[in-house]
Amino acid sequence: MLCQSSYFIWSFMSLLTLYQVHVASEITCQPGERVTRSKTSCEPCPTNQYNPKASKSTECRNCEPCGLGFLAVFLLLILILKLFRCPEEKIGIVRQGSECGKPVEESGEKFIPTV
Repeated sequence: MLCQSSYFIWSFMSLLTLYQVHVASEITCQPGERVTRSKTSCEPCPTNQYNPKASKSTECRNCEPCGLGFLAVFLLLILILKLFRCPEEKIGIVRQGSECGKPVEESGEKFIPTV
């Protein structure tokens, strides 16, 4: 009788454990969260990771670089080009390819109009 009782208790505990695992696998976390490794609750995604929608995943996605570095380089390039171009008032008196702002009379070169 004791053996049957032990078997019954063991069977009951096994079924209870399987049920808990099954129920825990049904946890759905909100966007920005993931299911814990134990699959019993949700936790926020780590820094630089995200989940865009509600999911049952234990993993979060990695954030992609936003491209702000590219934008900064592009804006810097535009600034440099504006700073180092010939002023509008000197374009007509400067030979193409000569130093910016150096009048044709001083250089002794013939004036070549810009195209």
